Amino acid sequence: MQYAFVDESEPNGTGHGGPYIMVASMPLVEDLDDLRQRLMRLKPRRQKKLHWYESVDSVRAATIELISEMPFIHWAVVVEPPGSDSAERRRRSCMERLFHEVEGLEAVDQVVMESRGQADDRRDMRMVSNLRTRRVITGSIRVNHHRGIEEPLLWVPDAVCGAMNARLAGDSQWSDRLARQLWVCT
Repeated sequence: MQYAFVDESEPNGTGHGGPYIMVASMPLVEDLDDLRQRLMRLKPRRQKKLHWYESVDSVRAATIELISEMPFIHWAVVVEPPGSDSAERRRRSCMERLFHEVEGLEAVDQVVMESRGQADDRRDMRMVSNLRTRRVITGSIRVNHHRGIEEPLLWVPDAVCGAMNARLAGDSQWSDRLARQLWVCT
């Protein structure tokens, strides 16, 4: 089974318009437990999960270094719809493009998205259903949600989103380290 772990980010913050980023990180190995253990060793003791926004630069550097050494491919989708679009509308636009890209790879059969709570997860699943109806994705891809504190592999797309946020702000030091693994779709 080939997985894609998905997280998103709004560089300007929720509700402030601007770009929306969604990343699918796909491990190229079957032994996911080894990858999880490597990530767990980076998590600061006082944090529930390794989270880019809460990390200092030294932890960010160690995280990007580890991810660059891990067997992953990352698809980053950046959408910049009109500023008047709601955050949820920008998210749906990003999801559609990301699922289209992942579907095109013909390798992923399980998408794990970071949970944003029951109501938002249901909204995501309605969007997935809509994408199936419109044949953007086929029935072969299963989609579910997990909490970030329970699935360390969700920390990978979170970090890649952070690297993309910095890149959009003019600082490509983090995304440059992932250059051989990272494809960006706009």
